[in-house]
Amino acid sequence: AQWDRLSGEISKTLRFGNDGFMLGIRYGHELKQATPFDTIGLATDSMTLHSFAYQSINPIASFHIGPKFTLSGDYEIRTDDSARNGLLTTISQAHTSHVTASLFGIGGFSTNIDLTVRDKHYTDSTSYSLNGGNQSTLLLRFEPRYTLASRGISADALYEISNQRAAQLQRVFVPVPQGLGNYYYLGDLNHNGKPDPNEFAPAGYADLGDFILITIPTTQLFPTTNLKSNFRLHIDPRDLFGLQKPTSWFESALANISSESYIKIEETSTDTIPSDIYFFRLSHFRNDSTTINGNMEMGQDFNIMENNADQSYRLHFLQRESAAQYNTGLEHSFQ
Repeated sequence: AQWDRLSGEISKTLRFGNDGFMLGIRYGHELKQATPFDTIGLATDSMTLHSFAYQSINPIASFHIGPKFTLSGDYEIRTDDSARNGLLTTISQAHTSHVTASLFGIGGFSTNIDLTVRDKHYTDSTSYSLNGGNQSTLLLRFEPRYTLASRGISADALYEISNQRAAQLQRVFVPVPQGLGNYYYLGDLNHNGKPDPNEFAPAGYADLGDFILITIPTTQLFPTTNLKSNFRLHIDPRDLFGLQKPTSWFESALANISSESYIKIEETSTDTIPSDIYFFRLSHFRNDSTTINGNMEMGQDFNIMENNADQSYRLHFLQRESAAQYNTGLEHSFQ
């Protein structure tokens, strides 16, 4: 086999005091030619399925204003080849745009934004079929943070969206020696000649269990819209109102309490209108017909004497609602 790899980058940076501007280009190439050893039906100079090649080129640029703001991006054009009938053939072409921006410490506010858009087109019918057609991918990640100068209020959030293909989960009951399982088989209740998930029940006694339940992804992939988000808010009246030296019982009580609120929303959905997920239209979340999996979690903490080394107290509330799509249907849980 012959395996070659080449990569390189050329860039030029221009500086204007504390500011700067960079332009450049990257190049990547890899080639693996694997030939058979006396394989019947293939010539010795033919390439096996282990052979591949790719070539990519990326114009890149970045711009920064002092230490506070940075903006960068690149655009990649990539071609992939694979072995077909003993020869390397182009199977796909992809175009990827990537932009990142960072802002640091402007009035207590900081943020990172990362955006990737990718379009991949298959020129080979076999690859097109195996990968479920051409693919368009969007990935956005937004992470804002804020801290008041006195540190009496701090907040941070995460908002991440993407689209990809995901598999539905399948429940499978696996036989184990008697007494080592958690489920037992009720019998062929619907007389179809095969065990179905609804024909198993939890074992009430340890010696009855002869099946265990495992969850595996199915082979069929579905186009999905994915959302991950959370928000946290911390409030400390001691720092917010400058109560390090309280002069009354009310100020002393206020100085010894603090709170933290938290919410997390996640959803993987086959909804045909992605904006329903992106814009938090909650009626489309944990939906019986479109949800692959979803989760909503809310928490609230009240701290008393949080910074006291001798004693401190916390009141904690947590509520979690989740749903997951199995081959038997959508399963909801509440805690």
